[in-house]
Amino acid sequence: MPAALTAGFISDIATFHFINFETALTILLIQLFLAGVSIFFSFFEIQEIRSRFFSYARVFSPLILQYALGSVFSASVIFYSYSGSLSSSWPFIFVLVLLMISNEILKKYYTKPIFVLSVYFFAIFSFILLIVPYTMNRLGSLIFVSSGVISLVIISIFIYLLQIKFSQILKQINLILVSILLVFGLMNFFYFTNIIPPFPLSLQDIGVYHSVEKTSNGNYNVLSEKQPWQDFLFPRAKYQINSSGQSAYVLSSVFAPAKLNLQIFHEWQYKDPQNGKWQNLGTVAFEIIGGRKEGYREYSEKTNITPGKWRVNVKTLSGQIIGRISFLVSETSQNIQLLSQIK
Repeated sequence: MPAALTAGFISDIATFHFINFETALTILLIQLFLAGVSIFFSFFEIQEIRSRFFSYARVFSPLILQYALGSVFSASVIFYSYSGSLSSSWPFIFVLVLLMISNEILKKYYTKPIFVLSVYFFAIFSFILLIVPYTMNRLGSLIFVSSGVISLVIISIFIYLLQIKFSQILKQINLILVSILLVFGLMNFFYFTNIIPPFPLSLQDIGVYHSVEKTSNGNYNVLSEKQPWQDFLFPRAKYQINSSGQSAYVLSSVFAPAKLNLQIFHEWQYKDPQNGKWQNLGTVAFEIIGGRKEGYREYSEKTNITPGKWRVNVKTLSGQIIGRISFLVSETSQNIQLLSQIK
């Protein structure tokens, strides 16, 4: 099972990397539909089935349900991982990974209405949060609330159709509704604490440099430090200065779909060595324009950089973190070897 899970996850990464996003959404929509149909057939009692077709559908429905939900959660892990910083979005990503891994372990609970409908609602909500911002070309609280309402309407219609046919749904309807609302509350908690990544934005590239200059052809000429070969084994951004008063530059490239133009921020933070807390030392706002495959590039500068631990968060207007870079600033008396690159 672990080998199959790993192989399936790798194949999903390859699949969703090489196809366009509209095709990926279509695939996920089909998988959600298959999961819904499988849930319907899984509630049939074997003795109630008279048709051969329904008999086969009942037998294979748990397998199809396991495949469909596993694929949806696997794809969600991939998409949301691209669109946020793991250090800030890990609780939401962890839930998705947990559901993906538990898809095999907890399959015996798929015949339990409360469990399977709660998991299915989480899958629906996660999918709607992918498609609504992309189709509406907008981000923000209104889009999230709209996604939540749409998800509740979909699951309500689905439960209503189920309870017409299956009496066990009607008997447990109150507990089912409570479980759905708990999942809904969890998703709202994740969003309003800025844990859910800001899909469809994604950080394509970010780096800390000694100099950033925009060239006549629209690219950026940057000066970066030459890193020791062992840093490729344990990568960590480092920044050296010869004296106080020097500046540091962070250049980021953020992908946004075409027609999605919005404001983002670079938030510079310094870790206070006394209390270990991150201090905000200023933000720089940018207007990014969607549609460029490599992402829209902008940079910010911090003057009078001092030794210590630093990080720059790339954030949306609502506070969601698209990505970040952390780096260690140290003072040296030696000459700093710099490399010129075109970004």
